[in-house]
Amino acid sequence: HFNQLTVNGVRQNDDFGLNTNGYPTQRSPFPLDAVGAVNVSIAPYSPINNGFTGGQINAVLKSGGNDFSGSLFGEKSGRDFQGDTVRGQPAGSAFEEKTWGFTLGGPIIKDTLFFFAAYEKFDGELGFDEGPTGSGASVVIPRITTGAVDQFQADTKRIYGYDPGNFLSGAFPVEDEKKLVKIDWNINDNHRAEFSWQSTSGNSLNGSVTSTFAQGNSVTQPRIGLETNDYNKIEELTVYTAQLNSQWTDAFSTELRYSRKETDTQQLPLGGLSVGQVDVTVNDMPGVLPGAGNAQFRYGADINRHDNYLNVKVDTVEAIARYH
Repeated sequence: HFNQLTVNGVRQNDDFGLNTNGYPTQRSPFPLDAVGAVNVSIAPYSPINNGFTGGQINAVLKSGGNDFSGSLFGEKSGRDFQGDTVRGQPAGSAFEEKTWGFTLGGPIIKDTLFFFAAYEKFDGELGFDEGPTGSGASVVIPRITTGAVDQFQADTKRIYGYDPGNFLSGAFPVEDEKKLVKIDWNINDNHRAEFSWQSTSGNSLNGSVTSTFAQGNSVTQPRIGLETNDYNKIEELTVYTAQLNSQWTDAFSTELRYSRKETDTQQLPLGGLSVGQVDVTVNDMPGVLPGAGNAQFRYGADINRHDNYLNVKVDTVEAIARYH
């Protein structure tokens, strides 16, 4: 890892290195409203900070207090908030995003036991910019017409009994849900304990949360990637943490921490796993216009998705003693 992300000192990196954002989830692994402070360290040099070569960001979670307090928010964006055209061309694909959440904290036993909870939910429908000739897409894949796509789909179903799907259009639903609960316990004046539980789950099309695209599409080939070549990436994160801070004397203190982080990643082809990836050249097919390159269709489960399942469990125990 180049950089490291921690939450209350617990690592929340992408342990397997498959996500471009560096998170163990498709989007941020924790509700942003749950963060009370952020510490940024540039190239920290310490045995405590290890497993990365760059900087470290530590998000410090909020805690409950003797008074009840909370927050509520919501936001929405979508195609309706954009212009219709750019230089006479469609401005972009249809999309809609909604995010809402809340926090609540307060006492369970005043001066002794406190709770804090946070929730955040994202729902979106992300459209596609690319499409075959005649589809009305803002980015047109040349030579291959919508009629050729329909004909190829019908012929494949009739001859082989397999539906390769059509080109991706409309919008693909994505979501992300974050939950967090934290308990703080003032055992006495010298000993404090905290316990936290965190759960995040979300999905994306073809592993991208910044844009929506169909795998196999190529403007230069030209090539249309059909629906069965795409996949839904689903990721779930669960983190448990227990920590005890003790001040034994004015000069001596200890910190004990245990955490368990489990990440579950699935990559599910939209057409199942019965047929692997196939490229078919269709230069002479009706509905394919003359031009440069070899016009192709691509369908079937992507070559990297066959039974592609990942489950990572990381147990961490830390014991720190400080003497000043």
